[in-house]
Amino acid sequence: MNRFHVVKVKKGESSKSFIIALALSSDGIVLAEPIVNCEDSWKLAKKLGAASPQQMARHFFDSEENDPLKALEFLILDIKCGGTYIPPTSMEILNLVATSFSKMLLPDLSKIDKNSIFDTFKNMWGRDTIDSSKLEILCKLVKEKSKGKVELSLLDSKIFLVQKPHAAYLMLTLRGGLRKQKLLMRPDIPIEFVD
Repeated sequence: MNRFHVVKVKKGESSKSFIIALALSSDGIVLAEPIVNCEDSWKLAKKLGAASPQQMARHFFDSEENDPLKALEFLILDIKCGGTYIPPTSMEILNLVATSFSKMLLPDLSKIDKNSIFDTFKNMWGRDTIDSSKLEILCKLVKEKSKGKVELSLLDSKIFLVQKPHAAYLMLTLRGGLRKQKLLMRPDIPIEFVD
């Protein structure tokens, strides 16, 4: 078990974030200074017993994690999830993505740690392109969850004026072509809508 101390807190570049300096012990040697959004900073302050984010200095938390960034991320996820955060499996993440896609929406991945998200989407890739067999799993999940109303398919990247490296262009199509939504999927930035 590691005890992380909040050494200091300052406002981020935007007024909607805080920079939280973390040390592994009370010696004050800063190991990390993650930027935390305002909403999560207030939740964190409450959890640590501070009246506000700016008053979190000299408070501490314990974690099984050795990495201060991961320890803080897991603490914030514990708070968001209302208890102990347990990282989801890749299949659970793909099911969440498929459920959102079945509604023609982007998934909310805010309650999932970055490593789990990265690992899930990284595993969908071969050397430079998306692995068609793994994409097929996601396509089948979307079709199943939408009861056949929405299809996910791979697009030819050549139809886009600007082509991003290591990217897969996908299309969500509502049955009958009534609505279409183009998606960009990359190993580092999982999913975004594109025009």
